[in-house]
Amino acid sequence: MNFITMLKDFQSMGCTDQSKCAVACRVYMDLVEDKRYTDIKKIFDENLNIIYLKSQFSTTGLVTILPTLDCQEVDFQLIEQLQSKNENKSLTLAICDTSSNILYYKLTNGFVEKT
Repeated sequence: MNFITMLKDFQSMGCTDQSKCAVACRVYMDLVEDKRYTDIKKIFDENLNIIYLKSQFSTTGLVTILPTLDCQEVDFQLIEQLQSKNENKSLTLAICDTSSNILYYKLTNGFVEKT
């Protein structure tokens, strides 16, 4: 899978913010390499102006992943809006840094019991 080809695919979704396209592409390619994620879907929400990913995860079922850069502030109102569109209110924040590391944080609405 070629990064440039995949990036063009993200750009064709309608998002005009090139950094959002690039970070979503990086996270997508990372998820493709991780065999626990299957059926990965790319979604551009025009109203929220974000790209996010939905996938099946081997142990927990459907997950929603929001790619972001480590230099960007976390917009909790945006996260709440995306969670409200989610069936299980859970969201995974994928934070990318400049060294190509990606940190995944699972965010939930309210308190949940640790599993």
